[in-house]
Amino acid sequence: MRQTTDLPVRPSARFPARVVLPIALAVLGIAGTLSLDIFWSARSSDAIALNRQIRMVRHAIDASIDQLSQNQEAVAVWDPLFAEMERGAPDVRWIDDNVGGWLHNSFGHDRVYLIDRGGRGLYALLDGRHMAPEAAWRSAGNAAREAVAELYAPVPKPGHLHDRVADRARTTLLPSGIRMPPNAIHVSHLALVDGQPAAISAMKIVPNSAELRARNGEAAGTIVSIRFLGKSFLDELSRRNLLAGVRFTPNLSDVRPDERALSLIGEDGTSIGSIVWKPELPGAFVLEQAAPVAVAALLMMIVLMVWLIRSLSRSTHKLESAMAELRTSEAQAQHLAFHDPLTGLANRAMLHAKIDQTLHHGIGDGGAALILIDLDRFKRVNDTLGHAAGDMLLSQFAARIAQLCTRGEIAARLGGDEFAILMPRGADHVALRSLCQQVLAAARAPFDVSHSLIHIGASIGVACADGISIDRIELMRRADIALFRTKGHGKNNYCFFEGAMDELVLSRASIEDELHQAIRTGIGLTLHFQPLVAAKSSAITGLEALVRWNHPEHGLIGPDRFIPIAEESGLIVPLGEWVLREVCAMTRRWPGVGFAVNLSPVQFLDSSFASRLLAIVEETGADPSRIELEITEGVLLADDEVAGATLAELRRLGFHIALDDFGTGYSSLGYLQRFRVDRIKIDRSFVRTIGQPEDASAIIVAIITLGHAMNLRVTAEGVETDMQHRFLVAAGCDTLQGYHYSRAVPEAELVDLFRDGPITQVA
Repeated sequence: MRQTTDLPVRPSARFPARVVLPIALAVLGIAGTLSLDIFWSARSSDAIALNRQIRMVRHAIDASIDQLSQNQEAVAVWDPLFAEMERGAPDVRWIDDNVGGWLHNSFGHDRVYLIDRGGRGLYALLDGRHMAPEAAWRSAGNAAREAVAELYAPVPKPGHLHDRVADRARTTLLPSGIRMPPNAIHVSHLALVDGQPAAISAMKIVPNSAELRARNGEAAGTIVSIRFLGKSFLDELSRRNLLAGVRFTPNLSDVRPDERALSLIGEDGTSIGSIVWKPELPGAFVLEQAAPVAVAALLMMIVLMVWLIRSLSRSTHKLESAMAELRTSEAQAQHLAFHDPLTGLANRAMLHAKIDQTLHHGIGDGGAALILIDLDRFKRVNDTLGHAAGDMLLSQFAARIAQLCTRGEIAARLGGDEFAILMPRGADHVALRSLCQQVLAAARAPFDVSHSLIHIGASIGVACADGISIDRIELMRRADIALFRTKGHGKNNYCFFEGAMDELVLSRASIEDELHQAIRTGIGLTLHFQPLVAAKSSAITGLEALVRWNHPEHGLIGPDRFIPIAEESGLIVPLGEWVLREVCAMTRRWPGVGFAVNLSPVQFLDSSFASRLLAIVEETGADPSRIELEITEGVLLADDEVAGATLAELRRLGFHIALDDFGTGYSSLGYLQRFRVDRIKIDRSFVRTIGQPEDASAIIVAIITLGHAMNLRVTAEGVETDMQHRFLVAAGCDTLQGYHYSRAVPEAELVDLFRDGPITQVA
């Protein structure tokens, strides 16, 4: 019989010590690490969310203070109010209609005072009620009087972010992002008034015309406004920023453990109180939801560990063979996993990893930056030459930007015609601008594709992470917003992300949703009409229809805000058809009157536009010969074939065509020779310079001469002064348009407009 000491040690006896224990420790380590990571991520998420909510509340307060000054600027820097104050005894009814009542009713100013040069109260409107001016001003409170005193102090107090008290003493860009003109001199404070937090703004009353400022450089007095940050402000703050339980408390001891507070400090350093709300903490919610999942995952790992131990004891040999094969193909698999197969550049996964690595290990000298690149007009290459040609172009462009990355930059293809460059260090603005310009030059250079030279361009958005706490998702989001801004401003350029773009993105999304509803229902949309007058007789010859949007919450929104959004979102097509249908109906109500309508390039270049317009004409019974369609040179430049066919069809139907903004495009004379139009409209940018140092009179005369030589009628836009009127009449312009004759008015006011004109009856 053999001794026990002579027996060999079986492999199964060593297996628990060599395999079971390491796996058990690994499972426990992984479970502990995941638990700690989840807890830490939840805490970090809560901190980020709370910090963002604090910034939103602070921004809302800054905006309330700055908007008070912005509202005042509309009347304080105004010749009529300056003249009224100079009289010494202003007309209270006029002041009420144009200043006090307007600020109270339109913008919610709770208290409005007018103070003369000697500090005497001339006008007081408190909560919509008139008060004895002098007595009301004496009881206005120390904060209001101190604001006026600081406004006229020889040396402004430092550190007041909301103030502008002298030229070059403060930036025109206020903390909320509102820009103020240089001559809007004001002092804006946050103070405690009658036990309530309030925004106070005092602004000098000065003329807006250079002529009056030159004659009288002194202010005619002061306008003081107070707006309480009361329930309506707190409700709006809660609604806009999705905050719960927003309230004001003068005492921090009233703040409950589940609430957070932002202390309000007056300009004199005294405590005003605190804005309190119940914060939304996503991390705590996620932690609560993740706990059961984590426990279930741990149990599954234990079960998996038992199964794995049993499998390992039988599969060690197979595993070793598989590992050998994996080592052989590791390099190839690594490359395929993190590189784009078409261009050889890094792919999205590798770019994400590099960004995370850069932000996690710290930003190098000069900061880090992400550049997003989108090729312009690439879709046309695929549509006309095929996807194979498109792939060749993408490969050539990838090679070009790869050659530009000489200082450790990482070039990547994100998919389609989207590329990116990560600059992990040295990303100062000089280096970034230089690199962006090189990328633009690389995109503009012709590409040799399928024996054809292809010309495209690129739009670029840049986001920097120079020393700020930011993660990959936020960095890419900012770069994408900057790229969107570049595309919205004509493409073929680059743009750096700025904080104000965030608010713009939210505003644009809200406007797009509400505009879609307005177009669908027709509620809020209306037309205003600006007359075109004969140059020699000033008789009205027609009306230009201009769309307006009367928003139920924000009031009248100008077309400069919602038309670009409509064009980018595709809403311009139904909006344009709504305008055309309304104008066609107008021709029935106003016989003998001609109407002009602006067409969007998106609307005009739709191949079915002419047929849809014909359907509208037949539906409304309109006369096409009384409708003039205004297009820009950009329409003709975009697609000659479609534009020519559409123009010919519209003229065949009887419509007149006008070329708007003439002289600001690319090849005006060439397009006048190739496309038949009836009228050219001189852009207001030329008319504005008449009598100015940068006078464009010679250009205007040349345009009028050219138009008449080609048997075209010529209209000048933007006529605002008698000097401009006289010059254009002398130059031979046919018709004129601008505020000198009339602003754009709703249909209800057309009767008065035509009272002395060619139309004597309304059908």
